[in-house]
Amino acid sequence: MGYVDGVMGPDTRDCIREFQKSRGLVSTGYIGNATWTELTKLDEQEGPFVVERLQRGLKSAGFDPGSIDGEVGTATMAALSGFQQAKGLKKTGRLDPETWVALKDLMPR
Repeated sequence: MGYVDGVMGPDTRDCIREFQKSRGLVSTGYIGNATWTELTKLDEQEGPFVVERLQRGLKSAGFDPGSIDGEVGTATMAALSGFQQAKGLKKTGRLDPETWVALKDLMPR
């Protein structure tokens, strides 16, 4: 996930396509009924708890995500980018699969 700017631009469409692929949906980059249903499930199942886990993992790894509040803010994004750079990962600022693998053991369950 990149910077949240409220614009449905190419980065947002790429993220939607990645999400759709991860859920076995047709990858269109647009939010139709099936994608909306999956997004709703994600919010119910994971929501801010995943962000809190991410923030705790980054803090455990020595990268300050700011407040552990479940919100993806600038401090969390900066910590994520710093973690990626330190681990030699592509600096995307997103919790992509490679970053997840590198960070998951540091995240509390």
